[in-house]
Amino acid sequence: MIRQYRMNLKRTGAYFPYYCLLFISLFGLVGCMTIASPLKVEPSMIISVPSIIQSLTFSSDGDIFAAGCTDGYVRLWNTDDGSVRLVKSARRGPINALSFRPDGTRLALQTRENLKVWSTETGVELLDIHARGGEFIESISYNADGSLLLSGVSTSEYDDDEPIDEGDVYHSEIYSAPNKKERASILGVLRLWDAGSGAIKRNIYLFNKTVTVNTYRSPSNESSDSDGVLASSVLSDDNDYSDTVLATLYEGYNRMANKTIFSPDGMQIAASFNNGDVKVYTLNGALIAEFHNKRRASTIAFSPDGKRLAIGFDNGNIIIYNIEERKMRLLQRHYKKITALVYSPDGSFLVSASTDATIRFWNASRGKEEIGTIRNHRKIITALAYAPNGERLVSADSDKTVKIWEIATLDLK
Repeated sequence: MIRQYRMNLKRTGAYFPYYCLLFISLFGLVGCMTIASPLKVEPSMIISVPSIIQSLTFSSDGDIFAAGCTDGYVRLWNTDDGSVRLVKSARRGPINALSFRPDGTRLALQTRENLKVWSTETGVELLDIHARGGEFIESISYNADGSLLLSGVSTSEYDDDEPIDEGDVYHSEIYSAPNKKERASILGVLRLWDAGSGAIKRNIYLFNKTVTVNTYRSPSNESSDSDGVLASSVLSDDNDYSDTVLATLYEGYNRMANKTIFSPDGMQIAASFNNGDVKVYTLNGALIAEFHNKRRASTIAFSPDGKRLAIGFDNGNIIIYNIEERKMRLLQRHYKKITALVYSPDGSFLVSASTDATIRFWNASRGKEEIGTIRNHRKIITALAYAPNGERLVSADSDKTVKIWEIATLDLK
């Protein structure tokens, strides 16, 4: 079966031009200009590391937190006393993203060209996926039951000077069109992997135009190299040839996804793109919500109930987007790029970090009130993580320092 998917932008999304953000900020229409007093607190623990940390994450029980570093090492500490649990090199460049499996037994990590899964107890490598030629893996996260891994993948561009014939089949052979009748740029893919085997479960392609895709299943006696990208994506187990649509194609998006995350229940995917777009999909690739902005979205975070999406931008603005109601609020107190956003586990607070070296706490229910600011860091804050039990916050900065904050001492109200 061959299908063609088209997206109606006006029906599914909301356009929020940048000049509206300026108008709102100047006139304070959402009441977000209240200046909170700096929190006079000190971290309960400070840990020095040999290199800059790019990502932080807690295990589900909060007993362990992990850091991905620019020197290619992953470092794990015990939360209570800060003792080192594991230090291991990925040997593939900087660690850009980390994600614990919900049961805490495994840690997924991402470099530009590799996706790896390690045992958190022994450090043994359980899975190592190399990106195909011309691909780069952009992010990584586990779903709610630990069965899937999600990543954004940037890919090579294939084109030809031949005229475009509408209805031509785009055959999935490492993204190439064998008849060279199509001109299509595939610069972004949202990819679901089987967390156990590393097999590709589904691809959501982001083309610069809508084309028709013919996906196929190769017989079991063919090598994996000749299978093509989508051959390994087929969800059923029989080995007969068949045409199965496993890719959803969107028109007009030729920018890669820089951040991808699962919703808390694992039923939705949010992705931010370098051109400023943020989109929410179902696991089948159906687009259910989107947000447009002219400034680049640097980070995103789901609220614990999955109803809201916090979006941080390069200019220091934060948007809280209500997915169901298609409504948004602007938070504007940072002066530079937002580097991290995390919700408290109970959904009461949203915490933001920035290159302006501040950590700010916002009332999540009202969505516009800043209730506290930490100014203890001296340099750019690069990563942030909230313990699942709600007791601690961990932050890292470009001074190669990790700081642990006891939430109870912050007196947040």
